[in-house]
Amino acid sequence: MARAFRNRSLARISIALLAFGALVLILTLGDLPSSTKMEVGHPAPRDVKATSRVEVIDEDSTREARRRASEQVPIIETYNPFASNLSEEKVIETFHGVAEMARLRATARPDPQALKVLEERLPLDLAPNTLATLSKAAPPALEQLQNTTFHLLRVVQKDGVREDTLGQARQRIREEAAQLTFLSPDYREASVQIASKALVPNTFPDLEATNQARRAAAEKVEPSKRVVLPGEIVIREGDIVGEKDLPILEALGFYKPHLTLRGLVSYGLLAALLVVLVAAFARIHVPRVYNSNLLLLLLALVVLTILGISRYLTTISVYLAPIATAAMLIGILLDVRLALLVTALLSMFIGIDTGSLPAAAVALLTGTVAVMAVNRVCRRWDLVTASLLVWGTNILAVLVFSLLGHDGLDGILRDTLFFGGLNGLTAALVAIGALPFLESFFGITTHIKLLELSNPSEPILHRLLTEAPGTYQHSIMVGNLAEAAAQAIGADALLCRVGAYYHDIGKIRRPRFFVENQVGQENPHDRLAPSLSSLIIISHVKDGLDLARQYRLPEILTQFIPEHHGTNLVSYFYHQARSRSTEPIFEEDFRYPGPKPQSRETAVVMLCDGIEAASRTLPSPTAEKLEELINKMVDQAVKDGQLNECDLSLKDLTDVKEALARTLASHYHGRIEYPDASQLAPSRKAKVTRLVKNA
Repeated sequence: MARAFRNRSLARISIALLAFGALVLILTLGDLPSSTKMEVGHPAPRDVKATSRVEVIDEDSTREARRRASEQVPIIETYNPFASNLSEEKVIETFHGVAEMARLRATARPDPQALKVLEERLPLDLAPNTLATLSKAAPPALEQLQNTTFHLLRVVQKDGVREDTLGQARQRIREEAAQLTFLSPDYREASVQIASKALVPNTFPDLEATNQARRAAAEKVEPSKRVVLPGEIVIREGDIVGEKDLPILEALGFYKPHLTLRGLVSYGLLAALLVVLVAAFARIHVPRVYNSNLLLLLLALVVLTILGISRYLTTISVYLAPIATAAMLIGILLDVRLALLVTALLSMFIGIDTGSLPAAAVALLTGTVAVMAVNRVCRRWDLVTASLLVWGTNILAVLVFSLLGHDGLDGILRDTLFFGGLNGLTAALVAIGALPFLESFFGITTHIKLLELSNPSEPILHRLLTEAPGTYQHSIMVGNLAEAAAQAIGADALLCRVGAYYHDIGKIRRPRFFVENQVGQENPHDRLAPSLSSLIIISHVKDGLDLARQYRLPEILTQFIPEHHGTNLVSYFYHQARSRSTEPIFEEDFRYPGPKPQSRETAVVMLCDGIEAASRTLPSPTAEKLEELINKMVDQAVKDGQLNECDLSLKDLTDVKEALARTLASHYHGRIEYPDASQLAPSRKAKVTRLVKNA
């Protein structure tokens, strides 16, 4: 066992190292030295002539045009209503203080010190003549002056007052007050002074909105492009290669950065991080993949192949990376959660490799839709539907980013209809074409394969139907129960149903020894010792495994044969043996060999198998009796430790019980019991007879 474990670990490490090395190689392919490279600041080794038409953005011209467009956007101002409220509060407090001063002066002996304190507490610094005018005003006049001051403030503030227009606003207050001829000159001056002193700016520059508007104006400016025609001399031999030459040289493929030690270390760290991340995710969330070196090899093969192909195709167009192919294959063959992680990582690789955020976004969007589309693939036609979704998503995603990045209709149509449509269609077709070969070579059983194996025309199922029809009907019923229970807890419902079809195929060898196949026949166990009968019953597990190997059933189905009984006790013959024998009877001799259920699916089939068989022994099954039976048998399985090695939680068991109760109750649904016609009156006899005939 230890040696096998070491061998598995060594193989797993070898796969990880292989994936790491291949990732580093793929990442560095574009940075390997080339004789055609030209370095900035050095003379060109030869003439560079354009071999095709290319367009590059003139960064300097574009930057200057966007700067001018940005400067033309005026400063955006925002109105602050609290500033206006502050002005009015100052007016109110001022008139309130003046009124207090007037009341104090009206007393017999006004306190000069108190008057001075009140004057200092006024929020506005008013001139002495203004204070003298206000102190002589009667309360109604003060109220009129306060309202007039409010009017003057509001007339000016409604148009907005900035810090730099305070002087103009105060001048306007004076102009507005001059039209109030119903006030005396002293009162007008007092009102003007209070309003002018209370006035504060209520409009302020909104720098954030202004900057946003200026950025938006700059972004609307179309980039200035330089067009290079085929045959045009881009740079002559001996000319110094400048920064402005880089875009054209890169577009023509003449300039690529050299691979440096720093870049190699960066790529190595990135590759190591991603290998470790995928391995850790698989170990925690998909142990079935992590514990299988063959599946790990499949995962590495798919990822590296798609990444290598993408490395080449993205040199033609950044939208040609077939990430959806990897997403569909991993989602169908391995696990949808793992497929989502790989999709995100591959999309990141595409973004790094191409330096294009739109390329990474398109790959991520299309790959995510591909994973969701194949999440519940059960038929070949479902793959066609998934392919159409991937194709449409890729076209739509490319269209969105093409609209953002192109100014010409030709470029948009080329990227969307040609590159986007071609990638979406071929990615799905390649996945569909490769799927059967990968299924067969790596021994993977997908939902599509499970659905094919559920066909009654399958050789082993056909034998079960013809040679052990009772067992076949029992298996079909167990499959229905298991499917409902699996759906209730989020397990693989299709796997449960098909596993239930095959769980008792071993009974084909000796069908008459099982009660469901003894309709109208003698029970052969009546002539056998309980120990021998127990051996015959238990042997159907070994017979089933033999038949599974003979008919090359997938391992994922074969595991249902021994695990659906676990180490259960053949209780009927055990108790029969104890009652007949005076010698010690050992319980272990009457137990199935196991193993106990290792997965939720085999555990569900174990429960459904026993409950379905027991439910047929109930004389008149009602909902209450069925629920009692289900609770009893599930609790017995828990008590016996049969569910200790699978990950069924207590909540799962509760959901399983409820699902089985509903399904069995619908199967044993109540029927109308017609009364005996002989006990009815003649007039009702005829009516009941007609009802029975019509029924």
